[in-house]
Amino acid sequence: MKLRTTIWIAAGIASLSMGCKGSPASPFNQLQEQPIMVYRLQNNQQPVATTTPGTATTPSLIPGLPGLPIPPEFQPQVQQAQSMICQMLPPGVPGCPTAGSPTTQPVITPATPMFEGYAILGQSQVMDPKMREEIIDIFGYEKSFSSRKSPCMYPEFGMAFGSGQTANLLISYSCNQVQPRNFQWPHGDTGMTDKTVKNLNSIIQRLFGGG
Repeated sequence: MKLRTTIWIAAGIASLSMGCKGSPASPFNQLQEQPIMVYRLQNNQQPVATTTPGTATTPSLIPGLPGLPIPPEFQPQVQQAQSMICQMLPPGVPGCPTAGSPTTQPVITPATPMFEGYAILGQSQVMDPKMREEIIDIFGYEKSFSSRKSPCMYPEFGMAFGSGQTANLLISYSCNQVQPRNFQWPHGDTGMTDKTVKNLNSIIQRLFGGG
């Protein structure tokens, strides 16, 4: 009898724990079975040089392409984030220095593939259902976010949820926040908690071959 009572209590606690978590917030509750594409982005971009026959070369911006220089007050954290990301990724990936050589940014042309106005350096589709669940667990719950962030947006990564890019968002390590692009953000804050950064690091490493 005592054993049976213990089993019922344990089952009740487990059920209560599952109930406390609840369902992911909209729209993530509708995207649990949808494809997810993760993009590595070039967050520090320069204007693209274009030429027209008979005219001199002049710098111009691709429509929607962020081309303004990073303000001095944000440069240290952008560089720190870039260094951290390069340490997570395999040697020789675009935008990261090789041993004994400086960092060189890939050249952006009008033919460069873009995501939400930022050049794509690499991309990887989430194929593992467990990883998809991890991502939904991050973005679908308010506990993953806080008010701690910088007033900037220099995204190193982007995510597209759904086959038709139903929900796109940008992820900025350097500014410690995410930014929804084509959907209403369901949470009160967009700053990332330390646990969120740690969990995202693990996902990025597995997707792009850094660990």
